[in-house]
Amino acid sequence: MGDTMPKPQAHISKVLSFLDCGEAFRRSERGEYIPPGIAIIRGVGTHKGNELDFQHKIATGELLPLDALTDGTRDAVNEVWDAQGARLMPDEKTVGEKEIRGRTVDSAVRLVSKYHNEFAPNIDPARVERPWVLHLKSCDYDLAGQIDLDEVISEQLPTGRITDWKTSAKSPTADMAHRSIQLSLYAMAKKALDGVIPKVALHYLVDLKKEPKIVPLESERTERHFRTVFNHLTTVFDAWKKGIFIPCNPNFWKCSDLYCGYHSSCRYVHH
Repeated sequence: MGDTMPKPQAHISKVLSFLDCGEAFRRSERGEYIPPGIAIIRGVGTHKGNELDFQHKIATGELLPLDALTDGTRDAVNEVWDAQGARLMPDEKTVGEKEIRGRTVDSAVRLVSKYHNEFAPNIDPARVERPWVLHLKSCDYDLAGQIDLDEVISEQLPTGRITDWKTSAKSPTADMAHRSIQLSLYAMAKKALDGVIPKVALHYLVDLKKEPKIVPLESERTERHFRTVFNHLTTVFDAWKKGIFIPCNPNFWKCSDLYCGYHSSCRYVHH
């Protein structure tokens, strides 16, 4: 699916942000910077840890030694914290930034270690952080992104499998992978790159109070899914072009101080 004329690229993260809340997207795009919350920083750390683990496995056939993995995860958390700061909730401010930072490192390390020990040994990675661009006909933008984990095509996985890592403080609902627009877009990219529609999965790294756990959620995609998600894309790009930014429903779970840095000053929120 390609046009010959170059077009501006939109990253998948922007599309997903727009779909979550057009108002938060608008404020971010105009430069209202908000430091990331603890959940986002923890997610960056675990994501980097998994990336390092599988890069090592691709290069050597073996996963990264656990001490090197935990060091890389800790460093990723601290690098984000130092570069971007952290947005603390009132109860976190009471505890203190130093303590919360240490807890965030510990949480990310626990999650990555759990994944390393229980899931990573059974995964045969072909690529991690695989870049892609979809050249979309009849759209004003091309779409770009990166696939977290692209597994080797094998007898067990004849069309391969792509996986996106998520972190959470609670277990996800069972239908998250079935409903994921993100996975549909990744599957579209995989088909454009390799000519196959892969299986798709979300691997949730859940940091429960007693012990972390990994929740794998698998799904499949078809051409019908692609047509549906393309409808989303054309509507999003049309709204961008026209400057239409619809705020989310106030009942949406992300519409809170915990998940949105713009919430406390949002003109659409009853304060």
